[in-house]
Amino acid sequence: VKKPTRRAQRPKAVIGKKQGNCDVKAGLRRAEFFVFRVHQDVSIDQLKKYVSENSALAVVEAESKSRENAASHCYKLVVEGFEDPFLLMREDFWPEGVGCRKFYKRKQ
Repeated sequence: VKKPTRRAQRPKAVIGKKQGNCDVKAGLRRAEFFVFRVHQDVSIDQLKKYVSENSALAVVEAESKSRENAASHCYKLVVEGFEDPFLLMREDFWPEGVGCRKFYKRKQ
C-alpha cells in the first residue's frame, strides 16, 4: 500500500501596498458563485442589484440554474471587483435562508 505523498508547502504570496504614480496596476478579482434557495419571485436583475448595492462588486454574468417547477431558484453568479469576492460567502451578507457557495463546474 502506497502512502500518499506530502505536497511541498508553497511560500506565502505578498500583495503590494505601495502608493503613488505607477504604470503597473492590479487587475480585478473575479470569482464564480452558486446562489441557491432564492424565492421564486426574485428575478436575476433583483439579485444583481442586491449584490452591487451591498458590496463594491459588479455582477458580470448571471445565469439561472433552476429546474422547471422548482420550489426555489438557484443562480450562477460571476462577480468581479477590487474588493474580496469571497465577501459573498459570509453569512451576514445574504438574507435569512439564502445560500451561497463557490461554483463548481461539472466534470465531463
